[in-house]
Amino acid sequence: MTATLLACGDGPSGPSNSGTPVARVIIVPDSISLPRSQTMRLEALLVDAAGTALDGRAIQWTSSDTLRVKVASEGTITAADVGWSLVRASSEGRADSVKVIVTQ
Repeated sequence: MTATLLACGDGPSGPSNSGTPVARVIIVPDSISLPRSQTMRLEALLVDAAGTALDGRAIQWTSSDTLRVKVASEGTITAADVGWSLVRASSEGRADSVKVIVTQ
């Protein structure tokens, strides 16, 4: 099973959005089921108040239960033990989370 959630926006040749604050962090889908010992890379979409994608922003990743789901600083999750955990992506005071269910 794979899920790729993209962080996107204007590239280096596009207009700069560095002064625009993050209004929303979006992780889709809102639930992931992953067999134990499997890994998956998540990415978050950061948008401004107008819904325009922002790039080049730091994202902090955390897990509500690191015994069940481990998360690395770049958004790679590892299903460690059967159960579930909320994985949260936050940037500039805004956040979203996804429920990760670990199966046998």
